[in-house]
Amino acid sequence: METENTNIQNTEKKVRKTNTIPAKQTALLDLTESVAKKWVSSHDITLRWMKPEDFNKLVQEFKASLEQRIQVGSGRQSKTKQLKNLDATVNKIAEEIKIAILNKFGKEDGKSYFSEFGITKISKSFKFPNERSERIQALTTLIQGLEKHQINIRNYSLEFFKDLKLQYDTLMTETKGIDSTVSSEVGTKNELIKQIEKVLNSLIWVIKGNYPDTYASELRAWGFQKEKY
Repeated sequence: METENTNIQNTEKKVRKTNTIPAKQTALLDLTESVAKKWVSSHDITLRWMKPEDFNKLVQEFKASLEQRIQVGSGRQSKTKQLKNLDATVNKIAEEIKIAILNKFGKEDGKSYFSEFGITKISKSFKFPNERSERIQALTTLIQGLEKHQINIRNYSLEFFKDLKLQYDTLMTETKGIDSTVSSEVGTKNELIKQIEKVLNSLIWVIKGNYPDTYASELRAWGFQKEKY
């Protein structure tokens, strides 16, 4: 009995590995386009709740959603790169700012003024916050501190820091907008995938029923690529 149960479990595992519907979205799109084209001319294959022309519309919606997701996502990468460049700039000039503060107030008292310029103690060192929303606020504090104490940072003007903060503000707003769009597109795309997979699975069963002896080759003709069905 134990051997029989083991064989059943092994068989179940093997069945799961022979999924005819690809998980990769680009491959799924290729399959759905192939199925949509084939279904139009296959009048013996029908579903009571889905017509070929309606499925084709579903496929086109999925294609548009996938293309939009890729386009928007590529824009997010460039914004992320620009933010990383700004982070590197801020990290670099933090040392210059600390030197200017210590020169102004002295080595003994200077560190007590760091917080007035947005610099805080993190672990064992003084620097700007790593979290970007906190870093933007720290830049506001920095600008206020420079104006209040009339400190000049070597090679960096007050306008430079104001422009730096503006760049952060702009990029953060843009990335949040992109993330919101991506989230919406992902939700739409996932719902389309559920509908498409429902149709594909139904078609597989209908094809198997109509072609009990040759369904494997018939499924391949529709675009399904797995050898085992």
